[in-house]
Amino acid sequence: MPENMLRRGRALGNVAKSAVLVALTAVSAQIAIPIPPVPLTLQVFAVLLAGAVGGSSLGAISMLIYILIGLIGLPVFSGFSGGLHSIFLPSFGYLLGFPISAVICGLFEPKGNFFRRSPLIFLVGVLPIYFTGMLYLYFFAPMILGKSLSIGQLLVVGFAPFILPDIGKAVLAWAIAVRLRRR
Repeated sequence: MPENMLRRGRALGNVAKSAVLVALTAVSAQIAIPIPPVPLTLQVFAVLLAGAVGGSSLGAISMLIYILIGLIGLPVFSGFSGGLHSIFLPSFGYLLGFPISAVICGLFEPKGNFFRRSPLIFLVGVLPIYFTGMLYLYFFAPMILGKSLSIGQLLVVGFAPFILPDIGKAVLAWAIAVRLRRR
């Protein structure tokens, strides 16, 4: 009986932690600088922190829940948007990288080897977001933006404006994760 209660308590704790991570991501989506075609938000910070604090599995599940509740219509995406039409927004491809990034940052371990305890793992964690976002933009730009994008144009609109702020967000997420995980 006590073991069963302990398991239930852990499960309830995971549900609560996931809800907080989803809420943090939703709130961070609203803190935005509107840069066409994809706004600059604090979501990357929330995604990286979700992986580091929740671990790979819970972080990824939380990001999948975030995407799903947005697709069913809750206004959790940037600009308080949501719904199936979000698939046709230029920023949707970036969302697809969120679970993968959370998995990578879930490998963070303050007492692990250099890679697992350094901000480097958070910088690597940003890469899937860029990969899926830019790939999505490349293939779906004609439908979404009404024109094709060259690789150069893609780098200008889908990478260059975001990389320096995202490096800052990754370092900030790492610093907070170090403090939270040492407790």
